[in-house]
Amino acid sequence: MRKLEVSNQSKQEIINIKVFTTLNWGKKQSNKYIIELYNKLSLLVQNPLIGINRVDLSKETYSFPHESHMIYYKFNENYLYVMAVLHPVSYTHLTLPTIHSV
Repeated sequence: MRKLEVSNQSKQEIINIKVFTTLNWGKKQSNKYIIELYNKLSLLVQNPLIGINRVDLSKETYSFPHESHMIYYKFNENYLYVMAVLHPVSYTHLTLPTIHSV
């Protein structure tokens, strides 16, 4: 079974999402959003090809939407590696972490 790995950059982005959502819509909505995000990540672990292959970024990079964010990831038979979880305002400054083969 494929395992989920989340980059340090993505972990920080998720923390930022949680803080922003809590400040703007409350703790209940923040918890709901993060739970749904992790449910989406679990779906991607099981079905990584449902994402869009982003050859414009690299031939191994995929993206998949979650509400108002985009999840960027790579995968192989053992791992799904989340590189970034970005809001559309971040897309113009898209910087994905460089990694060796997943």
